[in-house]
Amino acid sequence: MKIEFWLPSGGNGMPATMHSNKIHTSVKEWCNQQHIDFEYVFTERKGYKYFVKFPNTEDYLIFKLTYTEHPFKFNYDDEVKL
Repeated sequence: MKIEFWLPSGGNGMPATMHSNKIHTSVKEWCNQQHIDFEYVFTERKGYKYFVKFPNTEDYLIFKLTYTEHPFKFNYDDEVKL
């Protein structure tokens, strides 16, 4: 299960790097609040997208229900149908 965050373009990639660092910190803080081990959450940046992948469906669904950092624009993976 993965979440895809959009990063800003331009500025020789500096805004995207700063934004991806903020997302990384935000997801790490969320993991601490939800008692989810951040070591098992896979994060990756490809171009102007930042991906967060969860090994467990339960963690993915908890993220979907409780993550409230609204400045970040993101898409959910459509693999899980409720």
